[in-house]
Amino acid sequence: VMSVPRRVTDMTEYLLCAPVMLAGEDVPVRSLLGKLVRTTLTGKRGPLMPDDLPRFPVRQWLEFLAGLDKRAVADQYATLRDKALANCRASGEDDGAKRMAGNYAAVALAWRYLCEFAGMDPSEGDFPRDLLAEMNGHVAETSADREPWVWI
Repeated sequence: VMSVPRRVTDMTEYLLCAPVMLAGEDVPVRSLLGKLVRTTLTGKRGPLMPDDLPRFPVRQWLEFLAGLDKRAVADQYATLRDKALANCRASGEDDGAKRMAGNYAAVALAWRYLCEFAGMDPSEGDFPRDLLAEMNGHVAETSADREPWVWI
């Protein structure tokens, strides 16, 4: 669970890290939280990876991605986004949750292509199910910021 720390003097919320800086502007942290994809890392998720694994073939991975058909990628993303929306706990009127579902669908698409590249089964480790559970937890925890009237 991500907690949002505050600067004590002016009670300004901030994140310890963020993937983007928005042109150096002060951006409300709550608006950033809905734009991120998050995960909870624990030691309970499975065994540690062995130290003797070969290096990841980054060049071949990038060549694989560059060789994908743009239309097929867009179609597969649309399918995964529809699945994420169908399994999303938020109402259909929640635009923020729709955007979040799209972000999690992009992660699911990346996972699918990584599995295809590596010759793995996409259901390996129940990643798709865990991803949807993480999405719904994220949507639930941030719903008050998007739809505060729900709690009234």
